[in-house]
Amino acid sequence: MVLLNKKLVSRGLELINSVREFSKDSDLKISNHLKGVFGELLVANEIMKMFSHNELEYKSGQSGCDLELKSKSGKIVKIEVKTSTLKNEGIIPQKSFPDEGKVFFWGWRFREPKKDKKEKFDVAVLVALTEKEDNEKTKLKWLPAEFFSFRAKDVKLEEKNSRRFSNVKRSVILFERSEHVKKYRGGKISSKKNKPYYFSSMIKNFDVLLNKEKEKFKGVNKIRDALEKELN
Repeated sequence: MVLLNKKLVSRGLELINSVREFSKDSDLKISNHLKGVFGELLVANEIMKMFSHNELEYKSGQSGCDLELKSKSGKIVKIEVKTSTLKNEGIIPQKSFPDEGKVFFWGWRFREPKKDKKEKFDVAVLVALTEKEDNEKTKLKWLPAEFFSFRAKDVKLEEKNSRRFSNVKRSVILFERSEHVKKYRGGKISSKKNKPYYFSSMIKNFDVLLNKEKEKFKGVNKIRDALEKELN
């Protein structure tokens, strides 16, 4: 648990960028954890710009959230940050749909809620990095990043049931091209081994809403609006 300031966040981002630069000409693979920290610091940087008079604490998931924003009156808003790069993961391979090329999407995994089904966060921020994971040498073009946010009380994340991703019970999926959400919600697709999988089981109501109306959730102003509602 660390109380954040602009200098600390800037230094953290610089260090991660240094690792990215070092890996460009090597086979060093950037861990998902480092990408996650990068996303958390990006979000922290934006929040500090908008709420400069509030305390922002870095929790890194230790208390069920990644960041805590505290008002002068002592009210605390728990913020969950999820980070993803564009991915394909072989579930919609090019050979299945040669006219379209590979279909890419961002995917953010969420933990299952407690027994009382209450979320451990108040506001979720989804960080979409622009690097494509396509079995090619990592180029690490993460920026510019896009942000999508929502309040826990406004969105119900439904449980998902997929043979391919049996360990992912809840997630949010955003396609690079929004029209794909309708096409692949109900279709059977093949893996690289030509075994059938139903990607439709991974696409729920909020995924459809986000893909169709992503401007309602997109941008730093949406983060500010969600946090202000929780603080007031």
